Amino acid sequence: GFLAALFCIGAGITVLQVAMNPIITTLGPIETSHSRLTFAQAFNSIGVFLMVYGGATFLLGDSQPIDAETASEAQIQAYRVAEGSSIGTAYMWLGVLMLAIAAVFWMFRSALDQAKAEDVKLEGTWGLLTHNRRVQHGALCLFTYVGAEVAIGSNLIAYLGEPSVMGLDLKAAGKLVAIYWLGALIGRLLGGFILRLAKPGRVLAAFAGGAISLIILSAVTTGAVSGWALILVGFCNSLMFPTIFSLGTEGLGEQTPQGSGIMCTAIVGGAIVPYLFGTVADISGNN
Repeated sequence: GFLAALFCIGAGITVLQVAMNPIITTLGPIETSHSRLTFAQAFNSIGVFLMVYGGATFLLGDSQPIDAETASEAQIQAYRVAEGSSIGTAYMWLGVLMLAIAAVFWMFRSALDQAKAEDVKLEGTWGLLTHNRRVQHGALCLFTYVGAEVAIGSNLIAYLGEPSVMGLDLKAAGKLVAIYWLGALIGRLLGGFILRLAKPGRVLAAFAGGAISLIILSAVTTGAVSGWALILVGFCNSLMFPTIFSLGTEGLGEQTPQGSGIMCTAIVGGAIVPYLFGTVADISGNN
């Protein structure tokens, strides 16, 4: 049931991304669309930072995982009930908040009347993906970027808890994961201005190079340097999604909705890459 609920959340977020990203890019001159979308994405990072930090503070608390091999069945069941109860309460209040936000958007829905499409066409979507090199590269970049971002973010608590890295408990590591997403927030706020001064492609290449360099640094070092290098990747990730999205859909004209759908479908990398990451970790014997 919990996985089914997460699936519904993911589907809803995708619909929101498909609808809103093209609207944001068309709210002003095409030359500043990259900057505008980057600034708008900063509000995503605000939500992620607050929720991750809140989760680390109130959900993880002093919770410690139990050893399933030595614990009795009753202890395991009690642990699952306690952990599930705290998560369920948090999601219940989150659902109430989402309903309130949806109600506000419904009341002011007329403000977006000018953004409604006269005729939504699905024809040509496959042809756009198979023949438009810009769309192909954009989708591939989004697939790999989102996959890398999710793989790092979802494994960062365990990584920071490694004795060879920082040896932190769950609560302390969770708060540092929030810093990872805070870096994305800061980067997007700054990026809204940077992208008005420099070409988006060059800015994207610079931030991607920074992310790769920090990952390599984390891999070849130990201790706090290794941990903080990976945390700072969040800052370099900040401009990736909005810049790739706007570059990938640039110049599509009437086919922008189809291009937007293709780009958002590429987010599936966030499901596939972490699975491959976990498989490699299992094979190599890492926790």
